Amino acid sequence: MESLKNLNTAFKQVQIQAKMVVITGAIIAIAVCYFAFNYVQQTGDRMWVMFSNGAVAEVGATSMEANRLAEAHHHVEYYHFLMYNISPDPQSIEYNRRRIEYLGDESIKVPYEQKKEGGFYNQLISGNMRQTFYLDSMNLTQYPFVRVYGREVITRASSQLTKLLITSCVLETTNRSDNNANGLFMRRYKVEENKVLSEQNIY
Repeated sequence: MESLKNLNTAFKQVQIQAKMVVITGAIIAIAVCYFAFNYVQQTGDRMWVMFSNGAVAEVGATSMEANRLAEAHHHVEYYHFLMYNISPDPQSIEYNRRRIEYLGDESIKVPYEQKKEGGFYNQLISGNMRQTFYLDSMNLTQYPFVRVYGREVITRASSQLTKLLITSCVLETTNRSDNNANGLFMRRYKVEENKVLSEQNIY
């Protein structure tokens, strides 16, 4: 009789221990799910994509508005880099011209056409000159209207010419692609000022 009581007590203890193991396991599983869910919530809307031209864009639930000004800055700066950084190489000039076509409407091609018609590219190639663009600042406070302040530096064999360059445009949203990583489109591009600042001899 005594052995039956001991067996019954031992069985109850095993039951209690089994229940505690199940409850503990359930608590651990719930805690893991809770922390995992919180981690996904915190990081799930952040993902970065690198496009073929080197531009990096954050995509996700909050990316469009949170990063639009940064993307606008990159888009407009990228255009000016292609348009105004010119080496005495016809293939390089043509390559940059083709890349520019995806960034905006017909107005962004006007500077190229004017330089071509004025013989600027031929002079640059024959004189083995190069032009470098330096971005001084960009005003995005009235976005989608953008104004750019920069300098063109034309380097010849014996002299260096520096010109002020002030431009403006209006940006519109468009589809992203390898050719237009930021998903922006420039319209009403205008060169507002392009005057000589200085010219100095190089020895």
